[in-house]
Parts: sequence; C-alpha cells; structure tokens
Amino acid sequence: MGDLRGEAAAQGELALAYRSLGLFGQSARLARLALAAHERARDLSSQFDLHGMLHLNTLFAGRFEEAPAHREAMRGSCPW
Repeated sequence: MGDLRGEAAAQGELALAYRSLGLFGQSARLARLALAAHERARDLSSQFDLHGMLHLNTLFAGRFEEAPAHREAMRGSCPW
C-alpha cells in the first residue's frame, strides 16, 4: 500500500504548484486525490487545507456556483 500520508502530501504540494502556475483544473484534480488519501488517513487538518484549496481553485477558475460546496466541506472538516 505504501506510505499513504507521504503520497497525499506530495499530491498536495503538486496541487499547490499547479495552482501557482494557473493550472486550476490540474491543481483541483491532484487536490481531490490528496483529499481522498487524507480522508482514509483521517487527517482533519490536511482535509481542511485541501478543501480550502479546492474552494479557491473554483473561485480562481470562475466556477462560482461550485465554491459554496467546497466552503461547507471546509467547515465540516475544521479540526478545531
């Protein structure tokens, strides 16, 4: 199975790199992969961060109708 958290962390870092290049679709795809891995690992803090990234990606990409769902998911995974 490998190192689940390490793989998820690498995917999250790649998602950030793609976002910084303006590749929001690719960033969102990797963020979703990382999110699935962090959900399996039950890492709420990373889930919160990734939901925030997905929320911003949808706003930057101009898909405003999708943003509230990501914001609500972010609230649901708030670690504190």
